Amino acid sequence: MADLWSDVAEQPILVSKSGTCANVIADSTPRIQQCIQQLLDLLDTRARAWAACGNFEPAWIDAARIRQLAPFSVSAYLCGGHVYSLQGRQKAAIAIYDQGLKYASLSDPSHQQLVEARSMAHERDSTKIDFIKEFPIDIIENIAPRILSQEEMIGAEIRQYLEVSHVWRERLLMCIRELHLKSETYIDDLTNHGDLLEYVASHCTALTLQPRTAGFPRLVSMAQFPSLRTLVSEYPATDDDHDFNTTEKALGALEVLGTTLTHLAIYTHLDLSLGSILSSCPNVVYLETSNLHGMDTVPECYPTLKALLFCQDDVEPSIHDVTKRFPGLEVFMVSPFMFTTDLNIVQDNCPNLKILGCNVSSTQYDRNFLHLGATGSSADHTAASDGIHTLYLNHIVTVGLLGSTKDILDFMTRNSHSLQRIHICAPLPDDPEAEARQVIDTYQQMTNADNGVPQFQRLTRYLQDIYGPDENLMAEWVVKRSPYLKELELVDTRSAYFSHYLLDGGFFDNLIGLHDLEMINCFLRVDSAIEVGGLERFIQYHKTIDSQLHTLVIPEHARLSNDALDALTTLERLEVLGFSLPLVRDQDTVDNDVQFSRFIEKLISGCPRLHRLRLHRNYLGPSLNNDILELLYEHGIKVDYI
Repeated sequence: MADLWSDVAEQPILVSKSGTCANVIADSTPRIQQCIQQLLDLLDTRARAWAACGNFEPAWIDAARIRQLAPFSVSAYLCGGHVYSLQGRQKAAIAIYDQGLKYASLSDPSHQQLVEARSMAHERDSTKIDFIKEFPIDIIENIAPRILSQEEMIGAEIRQYLEVSHVWRERLLMCIRELHLKSETYIDDLTNHGDLLEYVASHCTALTLQPRTAGFPRLVSMAQFPSLRTLVSEYPATDDDHDFNTTEKALGALEVLGTTLTHLAIYTHLDLSLGSILSSCPNVVYLETSNLHGMDTVPECYPTLKALLFCQDDVEPSIHDVTKRFPGLEVFMVSPFMFTTDLNIVQDNCPNLKILGCNVSSTQYDRNFLHLGATGSSADHTAASDGIHTLYLNHIVTVGLLGSTKDILDFMTRNSHSLQRIHICAPLPDDPEAEARQVIDTYQQMTNADNGVPQFQRLTRYLQDIYGPDENLMAEWVVKRSPYLKELELVDTRSAYFSHYLLDGGFFDNLIGLHDLEMINCFLRVDSAIEVGGLERFIQYHKTIDSQLHTLVIPEHARLSNDALDALTTLERLEVLGFSLPLVRDQDTVDNDVQFSRFIEKLISGCPRLHRLRLHRNYLGPSLNNDILELLYEHGIKVDYI
């Protein structure tokens, strides 16, 4: 055994071959040989046992010990190769066996064992399993929608999933039911992925083409889209698309797609009349466009259209002439919209209307939300089937709303049983015979007298831009009649940095008793010299209930007593808190810093979900000191300015 132990286990040459010592030496040497061999055998057995149960690290350590103790022993290489082979590393096993063959003579029985072991490892290494081809189809059907049915995917994202192999691409596409393709930029333009379109166009159910990318007429010339239901095309590139950038090509492409299209948003400088679009796409239920001319080509009654959204720069169309042709509308978003008398006209012509947006651009709404309105599949839309549930009332800056505040109040009252969301981002118009304030006062008196003015039983979100006392009165009137209000936002939009309108200090008294409130954003200001008792009473009220408030932005310049600050620290669900500095009332500068630091510490302790402080921007006022900023940073609370 020519190895590390050879000098220990080799029989020594004795000078005297007789006597007790010689007998001991002669007897001990073979026993040492037996012990060494037993140690090697035990290490070999343990290494194979480790490997058999999947513990390859200790198995390899034992195999390495065998080679260290007996580097020229064939068993060391048989053991090491066996461990690698069980681990699935057949090439490493073959390399170990090749090393062992260098030391094993042809007459050694172990030589044949090495040859056979190497042959088996080579056979295993040559065996290829097509996992993709043998992958169960039911598993692929489960995986496919998770990776290729995201809301929107550009060509490069889809390509990385399809280029694994030809077999995988075929089986993956076989399981795709819905695919939403998108062109974002010139680099991601789908015309740069012509080979990809060949594979995926037949599976595409939605196509979104952002501005300055190739238009849909060119894509239709490259591939067929037999399953396309949704097309969004916004002002396509014209520089390289002269052949396709024509009215005839666009209408021809729409006719090709029109048999399956149900949702269409098309913004173009081409002369596409509303009538030509509808005749090309007879199954469309959702239409969003910048062109509303050619009304004379539209049928007198077109009941299948459920959503119509348009925004054009020229004169206001006749709202009556448009809406009378589409009595089945559930969503109507229009700009320009100038006359308040048209509010009730729209609903009279479209009795199933659920969402009404006036002077709202395409960037101000969520298409996915509006699609629900067109399909009628949302619980919100079915909850109150006989009235408006969402009202967006904006204005054109250069003109404003023309008409009467009474028209707006009448319309809201008419839909008080169904309204869930109200966004009023326009100054209220004065009535011809009375100022807006007088009209609202009349409604307030009707409300206080409880003579039939209904409550807004379903209203959960109310947002209003405040331009002066008229809008403040409107907000008060709505809030008082909305027992289940969850979100309230009052905004002064006349300046990005300074609030002009002074909110009535008692406004927050109207919110006491609204136990479902979750969010209040008050981007107005109060006079710090006026008592903010209403705000403090509101905060104290939420201390006594299971408050749902997660966002609270109090008015600028509001300064609170220590009792009110302590009450704030008990709102366990609070995530966002907004205020201006200084926040503590009736304290000198030193005491204010101390009190405010204590408040922040208690706030962090009592409001474990708090992750953001929002400070009203005040360039001349105090700011957070470094100690407080470090404390907020340690607890992961961000600070921003409003």
